[in-house]
Amino acid sequence: FSLGATVGSNNTGELSAIGETLIWIRDNHEATKQYTDVVIHYDSFYAAKSITGEFNGNKNKELYLNIRKIFQQLKVERSNLNISFEHVKGHSNDKWNDLADKLANRGSAGETCNTGRYARSKSNGMKRRRDEEVDL
Repeated sequence: FSLGATVGSNNTGELSAIGETLIWIRDNHEATKQYTDVVIHYDSFYAAKSITGEFNGNKNKELYLNIRKIFQQLKVERSNLNISFEHVKGHSNDKWNDLADKLANRGSAGETCNTGRYARSKSNGMKRRRDEEVDL
């Protein structure tokens, strides 16, 4: 399931959050096909600009290039879907950004997710490992 993060940091968390959003959009075509616009709110310029290609840094390169690939594939495969990014000031009492921060803090404390693509396998009840590769 790894998108390519080799370290755990605020930047890899921000990048991974956007990546997971894009994967959800990709994998849930039926649930999202009625929409023509998707706005991803972010508080990390670094993450958003790395994914859109406006920034090319040396750190987290595998991670942001993998996510950028998903973003570019979505733009081709779902050409009727306009995916845009909108900045939200962090730590500013924005309801959804505050929720994202709480979830990020839980993850940084070692808690794992059991929903979506991280749900327990129905066949064996086992959690999927964090280091399993994601289908890019």
